[in-house]
Amino acid sequence: MSPRGRAPERCSPPPAPPPSSVRELGERRASGFLKKFYGWYLGRGRFPRPFKQELVVLETTDEVIERLFAAVPGAADVLDRLEAEQSEAEDVLLELPISIYGGG
Repeated sequence: MSPRGRAPERCSPPPAPPPSSVRELGERRASGFLKKFYGWYLGRGRFPRPFKQELVVLETTDEVIERLFAAVPGAADVLDRLEAEQSEAEDVLLELPISIYGGG
């Protein structure tokens, strides 16, 4: 119960669409790939070292997302608001050359 005597509207985070890394690499490879970034993104004293170490041992990206939402209770609402502000366009493929020198 909340301090006002009402149950919170949401007890768990909403199901999130898979991050682009999961879509492109698959769950298993993306989970391993993303682990190397947790310390950097969550660094500078925002989260304690044991929390970052906890994220690294989680098996799936969904478990990591769930744990992050649990650590920052208002984040799910902020994410919902930001996603609502974005356009409804799907991923866009830009036909850009890989090299500015025309090498492919």
